[in-house]
Amino acid sequence: MLKTCRGVDGLDIYKLRRTNYEKQKMMALVTAAAMAFGLAGCGGGNTAATTAAPTEKAEGKLQQQKLLQKQQRLQSQKAVITGK
Repeated sequence: MLKTCRGVDGLDIYKLRRTNYEKQKMMALVTAAAMAFGLAGCGGGNTAATTAAPTEKAEGKLQQQKLLQKQQRLQSQKAVITGK
């Protein structure tokens, strides 16, 4: 069996494949490390407690606005009916 397989241009094909595979493995390692550091850098704390309060406040304001609009609409309808 041949230890080296040279192509038409004289390059060792197996060596090229091996170095390409090693590059792929290194890129996979670098990508995995970047993802791990990215997750660790974000804090990953309890986000449910910190985001729930502003949402509840926003919903409360929205409900108050809807109630106010409904009261104003009812008052205007009442004024039309009574003629005041």
